[in-house]
Amino acid sequence: MFPKKTLIEVAAAVAVVAAVYVLTFATQPRIDVDGGKGYDGAYYHDMAERMANGEPPAGQWRYVRRIGTPILAAVADSLDPLRGFLIVNVAATVISSVLLLFWLRRYLETPWLRVALVALYATHWLQLVRFTVFYPALVDPWTQVACFAGLNCIAWYEENP
Repeated sequence: MFPKKTLIEVAAAVAVVAAVYVLTFATQPRIDVDGGKGYDGAYYHDMAERMANGEPPAGQWRYVRRIGTPILAAVADSLDPLRGFLIVNVAATVISSVLLLFWLRRYLETPWLRVALVALYATHWLQLVRFTVFYPALVDPWTQVACFAGLNCIAWYEENP
């Protein structure tokens, strides 16, 4: 489906993100607010916990509207929704890194430069690749996936109106 060069480039970008995750897991403690749930994350965690127990989602309106990631977290690990958030958000950051790489392929011809830009993206201290380890109970990583997917769709549509 994809040329070998593309697969090698994707593998290199995923390896960079994986290396950032290994270093971050080894050095970054989790937020200690509310048992590792954090501030907003406590609301998302409670919603995921309710759904994991078969209850309907409920909570403050500004949080309960963002239901996608809590559903995924409840499905990923119904016994420990916080671990479920970590699992689905790590997956989202890897997917968003690959989507960023695909978007960069449209504008930059040099493969090593694209992988280097993904590495810079992944290593920024407030970027979700690193921040997810510190604060797993957030819903932002999947929003970022949607944004990068949208950029790729816009770029594709510009080429194929």
